[in-house]
Amino acid sequence: MKLILSIANDCDIAHNHTPYWHTRNDQRGLFGRVSVLIAVSWLHVTGRICGVHTGKYRVIWRMSVLPHASNIFDIKFSGKASQGHTTESRLPFNNGVLEFGSDYFDFVLPQQLVVTAPFEDVLLECKCTSQEWKSNLTHNHTHSATAKMDSEQY
Repeated sequence: MKLILSIANDCDIAHNHTPYWHTRNDQRGLFGRVSVLIAVSWLHVTGRICGVHTGKYRVIWRMSVLPHASNIFDIKFSGKASQGHTTESRLPFNNGVLEFGSDYFDFVLPQQLVVTAPFEDVLLECKCTSQEWKSNLTHNHTHSATAKMDSEQY
């Protein structure tokens, strides 16, 4: 089972307006639209999937890094079930990605999210509230850049 949110269409983004964010069409994305982080100091993106079945899920954020990105390795990506189970991680540091950028890739959180109660709500979050400005990151959805979860038998 795949549960997918579109960052551009289904998520709440703090400061989701010019000059901080830009939404554009991108046919490489599953939903045809992506949200592009231009620059913010307070980064906070949230999405909620309601009524998730019991199981273990991989939480996947699909994104690309634009050339000359800054401070993106401090961003925490997470998934949290309403019963309290959480998985979270940060992007691994890669100096080449900062300088030259990347095509779309799936960032899979290292631990599965465990949903223990039937029809739990799951909060997906991308957050960094340090004073450093974060820039040049494109959020797609979760097969081409939001938050996707693939179920396994529990």
